[in-house]
Amino acid sequence: MKKIILASLIYSAIYSPAPFAASRDEVMSLIDELSTSGQQKNSSPSVKTAPLTSTKGPLPVKLLSTTSTATTPVAVSSSTPLIPVKTTNVSRTVGYAPTKAMPVNGVVNMDKPATGSKLATLPGIDEYLKGGASPLSSQPITVAETPDVIEPVTKAITQPEPPKIAPQPIDTPVVADISSKKTLNDNDCLGVGQGKGNLSFYDVVVMAMCNDPKAKATWLNLQQYQIAKDSSYAGYMPTVDLNTNFGHRELTQTVDKKDYKTKTESWSNTLELSWLLFDFGQREASVDKAKSELIAVEFLSLSDLQEVVLDAAQRYFAVIASEAYLEAARDIEVIAYKSLQVTQGKREAGVGELADELQAKNAALSATNYRIKAEGEVRNSMGALASILGKDITKDISFQKGLSVPSQNALNNINQLIEKALNQHPQLLAAKEQITVSEKALSVAKRGFLPSVYFTSRWGNDRPKYGPGYDSDELYMGINVKVPLFSGFSQYNAVRSAQNRLEQTQNQFVQTKQSIALQVWQTYQRLSTAESNLKNMHDLVASSSRAYEIARGRYQSGVGSILELLNTQNDLSEAQINNVNTMVDWHLARLSLASSLGQLNVSTIKSSALN
Repeated sequence: MKKIILASLIYSAIYSPAPFAASRDEVMSLIDELSTSGQQKNSSPSVKTAPLTSTKGPLPVKLLSTTSTATTPVAVSSSTPLIPVKTTNVSRTVGYAPTKAMPVNGVVNMDKPATGSKLATLPGIDEYLKGGASPLSSQPITVAETPDVIEPVTKAITQPEPPKIAPQPIDTPVVADISSKKTLNDNDCLGVGQGKGNLSFYDVVVMAMCNDPKAKATWLNLQQYQIAKDSSYAGYMPTVDLNTNFGHRELTQTVDKKDYKTKTESWSNTLELSWLLFDFGQREASVDKAKSELIAVEFLSLSDLQEVVLDAAQRYFAVIASEAYLEAARDIEVIAYKSLQVTQGKREAGVGELADELQAKNAALSATNYRIKAEGEVRNSMGALASILGKDITKDISFQKGLSVPSQNALNNINQLIEKALNQHPQLLAAKEQITVSEKALSVAKRGFLPSVYFTSRWGNDRPKYGPGYDSDELYMGINVKVPLFSGFSQYNAVRSAQNRLEQTQNQFVQTKQSIALQVWQTYQRLSTAESNLKNMHDLVASSSRAYEIARGRYQSGVGSILELLNTQNDLSEAQINNVNTMVDWHLARLSLASSLGQLNVSTIKSSALN
């Protein structure tokens, strides 16, 4: 019974308001009395504790109560590191608002105490470390006497369960004629992103399309093939050449030591015309080949622009993810310093161990280190995104919203998605068009053995100025038939090369078809896995938060160990970080699935829930 009284007095001395607080002298007096009278067994049937040992499974913990007992499973693991440090470039968590209480000049100001409560001033933790500089000063840390439930834990528990989500199917057809139906034009890029305080996902994608050199290279390459197609019509036009010749001649002859000079000047003009009349379809095949090449490059350009959009999306979510990691790191740091305050409070009251306080301090310093690394990741991801947006990498970029999970319709059947991808994916359409290009090239090569018929005409004149000669004019018109007989087997080898190229493109089409089907399957499974994990991670965060709350209360009451407190604290940290990972993976899997279906472009982002 005296132990119960002692525990109550210790608890009231640390956490109770002033009117009910026991003095330290009373507590120490009772400790001395118990020491002289010997150890007594606890006779209260309402107080039961479980041994606090490190196990791999759940540990039942009996809570302190005056009427009944409650059993709550708390996972305790000794093999888990105190602070998980992850360096993945990803995002902002949803639903877990960061606690803004941060250590400043060695002082951590926690939640406000209840009205009339007394604040206990505890010595700084640096005095327990001998030698070496510490990020915390020796100023006192103020801690409220009433053990409040921390804000992030409460918000995590009360957070509504996320809905079952999946990407909205996008039925926008693939635009084949980019030259007349471009997704972006010069007017779209004028002033994009300027004067905006917060950028949306759509703004980021448009800025990337307008400023990323890879996107510009795609358009320049497309224009090159457009010029090549226009050039292919030259075979239907005549060729006209004008030749002009002006000559001046002086001849000196010596006869009997006398020089005789003769001067001659002439001016002649020749106009020649050649027009291909018939070549057994070689010109037509060349034009068709150029048209097919342009169509294939248009589809490849769509695929390349999808890569630009996906790259911008990945960098965008990397920034938001790094900010979410920073918020989680701040929450972890606040929780760690609250645990440190609990150990300092118990030690100040004379009932805590220095070893417990040092373990809690190590965890707090590790949390601070993790938070500093998270701040560095935010700056790195900001610079990576700014580099493709035409922004100054030394300045931060703000966005309209953080990481969220909008509710969507159910996923389509995987067979339907694969069929849709095989019907409209730009890479597959480009591979199919490449077969047509190879067929036309083979047709051109075979027609190289056939004769060609030309109409030729020539007009010329000659006007001598000095010397003998007469003015002359010439006009010629005729038909020229060119029959290839032998060219060193070059035409024969051209046919062989075109045939081999056709077989290569047919094989490439099969490979592309298999690759796209596999991409759709893998991204679909990745999205399904991430979708299923969302609810699981939500439950894990809530469970870990509750477990930490219980462990903190047990340790404050003197029935829990520092190992239990730090393990549950670590479990909560891991749950928060894994929750961020899951949300980022869901967003990236959604974008990857849209890309594997060939539907990731500016227009679909603007019109769909992707924005």
